Amino acid sequence: MKLSAFLTFLALTCEAYAVNCNQPKNGQTWEDEDEALLVVDKLCRERFVGNFHDKQLKKACVWNDKTNQYFYFHVKHIKKGDRHLPFEECLYGLGKQVRLCEHGGTSSYTNWEYKGIPTLKCP
Repeated sequence: MKLSAFLTFLALTCEAYAVNCNQPKNGQTWEDEDEALLVVDKLCRERFVGNFHDKQLKKACVWNDKTNQYFYFHVKHIKKGDRHLPFEECLYGLGKQVRLCEHGGTSSYTNWEYKGIPTLKCP
């Protein structure tokens, strides 16, 4: 599936799943959602997809020259045992934090916790 087709699918369907937009309202906003989603795509492909162990956390904080801000993302395996995170699930889970939460957010379900926030410094 092409990225543009997936992003359209994401925009139309992700409202059905709960996201906790718990970031401060006076915090940074996603200056460019499309740019943030390109970073999500790259991080899922290169860093997050693959095997996780018990409670393992993978995170990344990336500077974006176009928006002059950092994009912080993490994926955490919240169950016991080993688990494989597929690309589509990673893209969907992290993408919700961008599309549904102006200041970023966190969501958890089944095996995974996803977090994404725009920020001026890495946490």
